[in-house]
Amino acid sequence: MSAKVDTNCFDEFNEANVQPLPEVQKKSNGPWRGCGPTYEGEVTPCFDGGHLFRVINQEEKKWALYNDTTTFEMNVTFTFGKDSKLTALDNTKIKPNQDGEFVATTVVCPLETTMFVSGTWNGYKSRFEGKPLSREYLEKVSSANVESVKKAINEVSQVCASQDPEEVLKECIARNVPFVDPSFPPTDKSLDAGKGVMISLPWLRPSEYLPKELVDYVALFRNPITPSSLEQGELSDSWVMSATSILAEKPDQVKNIFRHPTDSKQTTKESSVGAYRALINRDGMWKSYVVDDFLPVVAGKPRFARSRTDPCELWVSILEKAYAKRNGGFVNIASGDPLLALRDLTGWPTSRLDAAFSEAKSNPDKSNEFFTRLLMLCNAGHTILFSTSGANDEKTRMNMYKEAGITIGYALPVLNLQYVNGFGLFRFRNPWSNGVQWKGNWSPSSHLWEANPDVAAECTNRDGSEDSLWMDWADVKEYFVGCGVLFNYPSSFDYRIPGSFTRVVPNVCLEISVTSPVVLALILSQPDHRGTDKESKEYDPILLNLACSEDGGHQFNVVANTSADAEVPSSDYVFLHGRDVSMIYEFTPEQSPYLVVPRRMNVAESGGVTLPFTLGVLSPVAVTEGGPVRVSFKSLPEDTDVFENYPQFAVKSEPVEVTYQTKDNNSHLDYKTAVEIL
Repeated sequence: MSAKVDTNCFDEFNEANVQPLPEVQKKSNGPWRGCGPTYEGEVTPCFDGGHLFRVINQEEKKWALYNDTTTFEMNVTFTFGKDSKLTALDNTKIKPNQDGEFVATTVVCPLETTMFVSGTWNGYKSRFEGKPLSREYLEKVSSANVESVKKAINEVSQVCASQDPEEVLKECIARNVPFVDPSFPPTDKSLDAGKGVMISLPWLRPSEYLPKELVDYVALFRNPITPSSLEQGELSDSWVMSATSILAEKPDQVKNIFRHPTDSKQTTKESSVGAYRALINRDGMWKSYVVDDFLPVVAGKPRFARSRTDPCELWVSILEKAYAKRNGGFVNIASGDPLLALRDLTGWPTSRLDAAFSEAKSNPDKSNEFFTRLLMLCNAGHTILFSTSGANDEKTRMNMYKEAGITIGYALPVLNLQYVNGFGLFRFRNPWSNGVQWKGNWSPSSHLWEANPDVAAECTNRDGSEDSLWMDWADVKEYFVGCGVLFNYPSSFDYRIPGSFTRVVPNVCLEISVTSPVVLALILSQPDHRGTDKESKEYDPILLNLACSEDGGHQFNVVANTSADAEVPSSDYVFLHGRDVSMIYEFTPEQSPYLVVPRRMNVAESGGVTLPFTLGVLSPVAVTEGGPVRVSFKSLPEDTDVFENYPQFAVKSEPVEVTYQTKDNNSHLDYKTAVEIL
């Protein structure tokens, strides 16, 4: 395995040189958040919260309108009295109505000042409506940006004609040319993968969409990483945002995603030409995805995920873009399961616990049993998350969520779980509340805290700060519809062994021996269908058999099989239609050697003769030749009885040479070819 690098000794992301943002001067000290109106006069907000402003210059007898939002077109209607004498300005239309009044209408685009009317008026009525940005507007701003993007692409193609982003990046650094990713370019294809379902958007670099005063302050990380650091934007990828926010509970885990996989000193060189990396799991293997810093931008702000508080901080936008690249386009991450995203970003096992949660809602005995399981998972340091209803749920429930301060469509992690004096209480992180506090039992103002001082003593952070809330088990069952767990292995050594099935026979199995008891996590992955032509097809049914030896390695008994719950292996042979299956198991010297056998259901029920797979091993100690954990690569004859689901089978295995991947705790990758993990 690669030598570990103490990342505390080297500032890979140049964070020591980050400076506070300067105060960007507005044209006047107005109440707006954006650039402010470009026409001077008496300013009046059209809404209580601002958003749209009317500007009247009495001397010139002209009206203007300023849209202070970045996500809405403001549809404006003023109805002026009969004796008004007005001239339409810019795109305003004026028509008389049946009462002899004059109806003036216009649409004000984001951060734009539109001249409205001129002349004299005799009283008026008004109506304003903010609507989502129209296709016409987005296509207009996108087309205005096409030529500059083409120029950037052409400049890079003259430097390097390769379509390999690694080769292109190397040449861009050598010649100090801003990098453009040829495999995920700033074009419509990267938005919707050629499906034609997303509206064109303009692509801009931070140096192009930020005020010039801020350009020199751009950095991947500028502030402490917190679950509240991110803002979702206009892409329906709340599952990815939920996963990213949950991962931000451990800032080092976020930073590890962006580390260079082989040479940390390259990170600064790459960012100097607008290139960034994200280490993400795909098909069971780790891959460093290189992306450029072009982002879909509208009205001076990234259209999709972005930093909530700092326009110059890029990590949120870059991670979303890299994950979109991993999946073949932004459109391909518009919906999904947050546990899948967490699995891709961490490589750790996950399990959906929806069935047990559903039983807990209707069966008191099952409720107590499941609560105890959750308490054990929390105490073991694993991440439990509960999901809320989607937007398609019935309206009455939507109102219930809104009134209670719970945002729909997200997964919330459990930060703490307590059982005190018969009360089961969960502390959740809810960074999506937009400042609305939980209003149910055990809310910050609840009388229950004062009435139960013993409970209050055990449940800290009760004031609703840090976007957190306490909720009892009854309300958890009422407000949430799904449950799952991410099994955390932050200090594990990560090994990935690629293989393939020919019909039902794998070309590599694992023989594992240990010198003392140790818990290992085993993962079997098959190619991801997301973003491919197989997206609508079911995954092949797969399984992991774990067998131990009775006679030193010739006769084996199957002792465990993967199930839907990684922590609860099964004695039954249950092949699952899943992208990944996993098992957490304690290995002992007495039962060594073990044999880990990847399984695929009969090929007649599968999609093809061959199927690639990856075996993953997560170990708390390094796997080495002669060490406390030893993993060898073996091949089994196709007539081995285990492939016919016999629980006992004889083995005539042969060593097989494999090129495998290792990842250390600092996200450095290495590859070795051998007959065992060295």
